Amino acid sequence: MEVDLEEILRASQTFSDLGATYASAVGTVSGVSSISGGFETGEVSGAWSSMVNTLWGYLADSQDNLYDSSGAMINYINAMCAKDSSLATDLLDEVKDYNEQLENTRDENGGEDEDDGIPDPLPEPDPDNPDGVLPPPDHDPAERPGG
Repeated sequence: MEVDLEEILRASQTFSDLGATYASAVGTVSGVSSISGGFETGEVSGAWSSMVNTLWGYLADSQDNLYDSSGAMINYINAMCAKDSSLATDLLDEVKDYNEQLENTRDENGGEDEDDGIPDPLPEPDPDNPDGVLPPPDHDPAERPGG
């Protein structure tokens, strides 16, 4: 089976983008969690709290799926690299080239800007974590904020 390095890079960028989106969503839901106390009626307050709890549940499930999916991709890449040692070198070269192209694009556009539409650079492999093992999600679904 031939490995498409460009597809691996696109998948990595997607996981990176999803992680950033997840962090933004957590911040938003954290911001609205306290609103329920401001409603004068218990019915509205209860409905708002229910909606916030639903959002926390969705975010927790999304985080679990993100970890599972990115972990599966890392396992796939590791398996392919174990079969073909040159693939690891090729993949690292592709990541470096990709990041260099992004840096050149940023330089042409006047530097880094959060909303410039240019993707963030892909992380290079961590020498302290060569297998790319992900840490477990940092939440206990039973202890969701607002729940």
